[in-house]
Amino acid sequence: MIDGDAADVAGANGSRPAPPIDTLVVGGEAFTRSLAEKIVDRLPGVELHNEYGPTEAVVGCMDHVWSPHLDLGPNVPIGRPAPGVRLHVLDEAGQLVPRGVAGELHISRPGLTTGYVHLPDLTAERFTTPPVVDERTYRTGDLVRYVDASTMEYLGRIDEQLKVNGVRLEPAEVETALETHPRVATAAVRLWTPSSNGATQRCHRCGLGSDVPGISFDDDGGCSACCDFDAVQDQASGYFGGESDLIAARDRARVRRTGDHDVLHLLSGGKDSTYALHRLVELGFEVSVLTLDNGFLSDQAMANIRRTVDELGVDHVFASTDAMNEIFRDSLERYSNVCNGCFKTIYTFAVNRALERGIPMIGTGLSRGQRFETRLTPGQFALDRFDPDAIDQAVVEARKVYHRTADAVSRHLDTSVFDDDDVFERVEFLDFYRYEHVELDHLYRYLDERAPWIRPTDTGRSTNCLINDVGIFVHTSERGFHNYALPYSWDVRMGHKERDDALDELDDHFDNDEVRRMLDEVGYQPNRREILAAWYTTTEVPAVDLDPDELRRHLADHLPDHAVPSAFVRIDSVPLSANGKLDAVALPAPTRRHRDASTGYVPPSGSVEEALAELWAQILGVERVGADDDFFDLGGTSLDALGMIMNASETYGIKVPDEDAFRHRTVSELAVVVERLVLADIESMDDAAVADALGD
Repeated sequence: MIDGDAADVAGANGSRPAPPIDTLVVGGEAFTRSLAEKIVDRLPGVELHNEYGPTEAVVGCMDHVWSPHLDLGPNVPIGRPAPGVRLHVLDEAGQLVPRGVAGELHISRPGLTTGYVHLPDLTAERFTTPPVVDERTYRTGDLVRYVDASTMEYLGRIDEQLKVNGVRLEPAEVETALETHPRVATAAVRLWTPSSNGATQRCHRCGLGSDVPGISFDDDGGCSACCDFDAVQDQASGYFGGESDLIAARDRARVRRTGDHDVLHLLSGGKDSTYALHRLVELGFEVSVLTLDNGFLSDQAMANIRRTVDELGVDHVFASTDAMNEIFRDSLERYSNVCNGCFKTIYTFAVNRALERGIPMIGTGLSRGQRFETRLTPGQFALDRFDPDAIDQAVVEARKVYHRTADAVSRHLDTSVFDDDDVFERVEFLDFYRYEHVELDHLYRYLDERAPWIRPTDTGRSTNCLINDVGIFVHTSERGFHNYALPYSWDVRMGHKERDDALDELDDHFDNDEVRRMLDEVGYQPNRREILAAWYTTTEVPAVDLDPDELRRHLADHLPDHAVPSAFVRIDSVPLSANGKLDAVALPAPTRRHRDASTGYVPPSGSVEEALAELWAQILGVERVGADDDFFDLGGTSLDALGMIMNASETYGIKVPDEDAFRHRTVSELAVVVERLVLADIESMDDAAVADALGD
């Protein structure tokens, strides 16, 4: 290590002063201009040499004397070849590349090593005779390019290459371009993929893992979802009702029906929907049954369905569509699961059939855990805003958004019934497990003793559907966690499952060949959700986040479009491993991604619109939200929308109705509602309260 004060220290100790350093040779890693400038600042007049050469090629292969006036790039070149050294820059096909184009450096020279001891395969891989060179060379694995006829620049390692949308990319090139920005000190560029970061911590209460986004743990090992639920458990228990509510629903349906049945029950053949059907019949419902044949029901599940409807003597029909594979493919592309497409398909069939048959109610076997995963959030049960009717209305509004979203289902099935709001009043959904609490052991015991249902052995984890394994496989591959982790953890909190039972059901054993066969049949291949991200340190003190659009414009002047990152993250320092390399695992996850500006972008105006736009950006993980952007078009879910409404309510000290998250879907529309509620709240205050609210 070189200390710029070494000579002064030596003199102060009375020993012979250290001789001045007039030449400094640097080697081993990429040598940045910023480091060169620091050295020259500490050692004025020093001559800096950047020497390059791997051990296999006798180390000293090339050298460059840095000139701050001539070498204006972000990195110090590695220079010209030493005497007797021949350098060749080749592409992947082994052809010479033109000046300015990146390629792999091949070195030939006297004394080149004969290979690696006892490693013949590696020797054959690294020591070759390219046809265009016609002499034995060492493949360095280093990316370089000629900046002029005889001067070369080091760009990074071949094994650090990235592939963005099918195009190869050298991260060092992006890093180098980013570091030319005057406010950027250092940069690191990598593909970021949401995934588990190694060992998964599990909540000691519900079993939910740390690989699920947004989940944190307290010192006792309890997860944040359990903590949130603890505060509202009493209200939530009241919301879910009991058997008397089912009886009331039956009587209500009997008055409203115009056909022969009170309820159209959705029977998948699984344990939950089968138990629910038996109980509805026991409670005196006149039941018609609909099953979606999605093409992947197991033989044993089909046998269960037929035995069940025969024993109960209920009206039953199978619904199917030739577009099921496209629906599955669309669902996998959008959600990394098959369930979203399957549910929307069966709901669409069911509502159409209920209207045709004069049935006022559709029954589902949706568990309480699934309701919390898809429709409810603990914040709705807080004491100051708990209103069962308001929650139900919010669910109805969420259904409208759900059924009116354009997708493969809307392209292939008749969804016109959802265009009219009246359908959401004419056909009511009865989620059986909202009203009947049953533990898993009791459910299995009931089916074993009182139903002709036999647990299938031909469906993997699922108890009815073969393609469920595909959904789990894809979600785990693409999103980094099990798609049943959240609903099963809620089933534990709600008392439907024990923690060990939930974890046992999550312990999947796939037939990988069968999963891949089904993927081929559907026409989908898993694709990790990767984004090109840049991490940077700034030259500014104090450090501040730089405008992503400014960084993007800067890079666009130096790089092709595919090489411009989709996310920028400011860090205090670039994390390094023990050997001084970039520790990519330690880079923090991007919290926001870039969203390409559309021609219709309208910036938010006024403090409320600006605050809501920033809130939406945080929740949705995008950098910019416009006044006329639709929350759901930006990728928001119903739970995201409810969380956003509660956050907005807390921010302004008002109660924005939950359903407004679905009725007012743009920043400008919701801002009008918030401003009106704030004004009404102020008008209801006395003068002292107004002064206090305004901070006067």
